[in-house]
Amino acid sequence: MAHTDPNPSYLSTSQVARYLSVSDDTVLAMIKRRELYALRVGYHFKIPVTELQNYVMRLALAAPNKAAFQRALRPSSRVQVSVR
Repeated sequence: MAHTDPNPSYLSTSQVARYLSVSDDTVLAMIKRRELYALRVGYHFKIPVTELQNYVMRLALAAPNKAAFQRALRPSSRVQVSVR
């Protein structure tokens, strides 16, 4: 039986895509444009949880108004992200 860590240190591109409500291809493009830092592990990328949190904060700080700021900070209910 595979063990799933409830508080992972790294996330897959699919998990980040679900969290940000974007496609996997969009996450890969963000990595390619260096908007999002990721580690390459074989053929896959792993994104540190802290990098995702920093990215969301950068989005929130760049938001033009309070509503956009709150939307940027509101996580998707489909993926739980936390730091140990």
